[in-house]
Amino acid sequence: MIKIDNILLIAIIIIFFVVLFFVVKILFKLISFFIRKIHTKLRYKREKIVKENSELYKALLKLNESYIFKDLKDSIIFIINCNSKAKFTKYDDNKELLDEQLIEYIILNEKSIKTNILDAIKNKEIFDEYCLEYDNLNFNTNKSVIEELDIKYNKFIEIENRLKIKNKLDPVVEISACVGYNYTSPKGRNSYNGKKDYSFNDLKYYLKEANKLEEYRKSYEAHKKRERSKVNDGLRYDILERDNFRCQICGATQKEGAKLVVDHIIPVAKGGMTTKDNLQTLCQICNSGKSDKCNDDDLKNYLKKTKSKKNNW
Repeated sequence: MIKIDNILLIAIIIIFFVVLFFVVKILFKLISFFIRKIHTKLRYKREKIVKENSELYKALLKLNESYIFKDLKDSIIFIINCNSKAKFTKYDDNKELLDEQLIEYIILNEKSIKTNILDAIKNKEIFDEYCLEYDNLNFNTNKSVIEELDIKYNKFIEIENRLKIKNKLDPVVEISACVGYNYTSPKGRNSYNGKKDYSFNDLKYYLKEANKLEEYRKSYEAHKKRERSKVNDGLRYDILERDNFRCQICGATQKEGAKLVVDHIIPVAKGGMTTKDNLQTLCQICNSGKSDKCNDDDLKNYLKKTKSKKNNW
């Protein structure tokens, strides 16, 4: 009986201390909550006093209203979804390939990206002017006036400086870029991710490269259109007659039922010009097979001859 009473007493003591622990814990949380609430209320009260009486804060708000910045995103994100692990590995092993993808992305979105870059540069110019005025904001606050406001002078100055930092404008003055690439296995068991980051200077550089590539492509397309338009009916007949109306590859003739066309020996796509020495008669089958191919020696000789002609000019 004595043993049972002792066990019961020990159990009661344990329960008492457990309950006491939780009661103390709850009381501590309640006290902390009210202290934080009082502190927050006091902080807001002090901030309100400073905002209403600080000439520095009022001057900063006036300065902020006088500057307008373009609202920009600070980064451009472009994601490549790889359809195979091999393609992912290719980008992972040679991240310079991502530069080419970024250039193509810039070409597709050239107008908006160029506008954003120019806006960021303009923001930087305006922000530099703003910072000069911001740094020159300096007011000597009268200590005796502050002490009448139910706030200590040092606390007033501390809050005033904090408000100055907190309310300083922070526009986007540089835009970064990130090209990400990922691959997920067909069943979704494995997922791989990689990326390459580009600074604002990188982005400006690749915008120039994209413009160069776009100009080249435009000039290339114009070159193809221009050279092919030179093959008029008269020139076409001259070439067919010169070649005895015979395919220069297989020897088929129009009399044998072959459909003859005039072909550029050095394709326009490889810089070939529409001149009689660069034109030949081919049947439609041989022309289709040749497509934009050309003999390496023919290409070298043609380029050499073309260069020679230019030098003679």
